[in-house]
Amino acid sequence: MDFSAFEKRIHSRVGEEDFEEWDDFIIWESYVKASRYWEQFL
Repeated sequence: MDFSAFEKRIHSRVGEEDFEEWDDFIIWESYVKASRYWEQFL
């Protein structure tokens, strides 16, 4: 599963939240943002 699919899964979940998935999402999102930032300098 790629990041965009995982993001859609997290945001479309209705009812009980899975906090472990949210933790994974927050970490993965920070990696994606950092990667996009550093790609500007390559």
